[in-house]
Amino acid sequence: METLLEMEENLLALSTDILKIEMQLGEAKYNAKAKGEYSDGEWYKKANYALGIKKIQKRQLDTDLIIARRNEKKKQSELNMAERKINGEIKRNEKETRMKHLGIIFMDIARENLTDKKFQQILDKALLKLELGGKQ
Repeated sequence: METLLEMEENLLALSTDILKIEMQLGEAKYNAKAKGEYSDGEWYKKANYALGIKKIQKRQLDTDLIIARRNEKKKQSELNMAERKINGEIKRNEKETRMKHLGIIFMDIARENLTDKKFQQILDKALLKLELGGKQ
């Protein structure tokens, strides 16, 4: 499968070929009208046929390129969404980690500033509330 860059390069090459053929045909028509010099009939048919084939190829490549760009954009969008999801989970994990550290730090400070009895009463209430699923 071609990459987008390869497709664009091929499109440019086809467009260049089309222009060259059109210029040759235009020159042949001019020479026929202005100078009375007619091109070889077989060459003229082949040039017109080649021009038609190149235009068909270009139309098909244009369509393929549109589809490829759309798919690339969709893929990039999906990658961006996945990245945002991962970043959101990382932030959530960081917040959970901070809360755990906060709990540990809070316990240390409470232990330092409260009497053993008061600290134990608060701890018992917190554990009971935790067992009840945060209700009470």
